[in-house]
Amino acid sequence: TLLVSQLEVQLGETYRQLLKNKQSIWYSRRESAVEKITRLSKHFLGNESLKTFDKNEDLGRWFEEMVNEIDTLDHKDEKSIDGIQLCIEALDDVKQLDIIDSNTQATVLI
Repeated sequence: TLLVSQLEVQLGETYRQLLKNKQSIWYSRRESAVEKITRLSKHFLGNESLKTFDKNEDLGRWFEEMVNEIDTLDHKDEKSIDGIQLCIEALDDVKQLDIIDSNTQATVLI
């Protein structure tokens, strides 16, 4: 019973810390995602190179749009949960493209 009580206290404290840091964690992770997808966008638009291969403006613009989508997500908005899921699915789909699949750096950023 004592061990269960200790576990409850530890779990409660962990949960309180998570809630306390929720916003900063959210913004930190969102910023990281925006930064990575921005790099991919710049790469495919030909503005920055991850490694040498063909420029693809359509893919670059697609990643620019993805950056805008990610940047508008808000942890307080319930609709953002659907937006997160859609972004994950879209990124999973784009990873299947040969131009992405053959580029290890792009795959890692996604």
